[in-house]
Amino acid sequence: MARFSILARSSLAGSLVSLASLASANLLQNGGFEGPGLPSWLNFGVSANALLNVYNNSGANGFFLPSAYGNFVGVTAHDGAQFVAGGDSNSGSGFISQQLQTALTPGEAYTVSAWLQRSSRPDLNNPATYQILLCPSNSSTAGYVVVGEFAPNAPFAQGWVNRKLTFIAPPTAGALPAVYFVSKRDIGQGFAYSALDNVSLNLAGTATLNGTIVLSDFVGATENETVDIAVRSSGNTVLANYNDVPLAADGSYSLSVTAFNDCRIFVRGRTWIRRSSAVVSFTPNENLSLNFSLTNGDADQSGEVDAADIDLVISAFGGVLGQPGYSANADLDGSTEVDAADIDIAIANFGGTDE
Repeated sequence: MARFSILARSSLAGSLVSLASLASANLLQNGGFEGPGLPSWLNFGVSANALLNVYNNSGANGFFLPSAYGNFVGVTAHDGAQFVAGGDSNSGSGFISQQLQTALTPGEAYTVSAWLQRSSRPDLNNPATYQILLCPSNSSTAGYVVVGEFAPNAPFAQGWVNRKLTFIAPPTAGALPAVYFVSKRDIGQGFAYSALDNVSLNLAGTATLNGTIVLSDFVGATENETVDIAVRSSGNTVLANYNDVPLAADGSYSLSVTAFNDCRIFVRGRTWIRRSSAVVSFTPNENLSLNFSLTNGDADQSGEVDAADIDLVISAFGGVLGQPGYSANADLDGSTEVDAADIDIAIANFGGTDE
């Protein structure tokens, strides 16, 4: 997922506009859960004991008032007139599903977004979220794939909160054209009941990651160095790798990345151990600036500055760039010669490990 005439350039511009429109298009129909019968959605209940219910601000369309049973007193839909709410207990989990018009593309990045609201009832006011599944159809979960789950909702008094999740469509996505939102509680807690509204599923889009990377204890030419950058979920799952990212003479870098949400950025250099950012979220088509300072000394690239690194530097001691026996990794400071300064760096940073 060269000859350029005026017509060709116009066609290219049109293609770019189409791609931008596709990236912003919601792949889910009726994401606000509006209308009688909830068009486009299946697997919701209209009885008091159903695990997923529909609420209407005025009780229209045969649905509950938000205040019914004290569940959402004083709450109205985040947008429009209706929202749904699913429960999770020892007896089961509420869920709602929709068959996509076109299955997701394997390997493509998508962002799913929703607004969550915790129940006002004390016995239901527990942290809850929704897990997102890809399934063969609205009537079958055989071979389903869990693509992730939102961060939990907030205490009732905080109102509706937006939650986003970016994921890479699995290899089997083409055979899994149905999306399920399944209510989920924290393990070991009581019944949880969370409202859900304004859901969307879009191509993730791209953003620009830039900033400055300080290569500590280095006197060589920074512009000759590269770094490896990894994007991981807050749960430490690798989402994307960007290897051999070039640095400018001042250590600055810039690259286009998938616009993931709630992720951490990890950076490591040739002999510099890995450092990470706090949890961040990208906004499509915008810049996110992150700066890093990397610790030198990992001559053997093991992820730790240890005795093996000191041994490596000692074994290459006296080597000079351009002569036999020279080791660039042992020349930690980039001075073009492996000398006492390189041993000092490994000793000074002894014990440092990858984050």
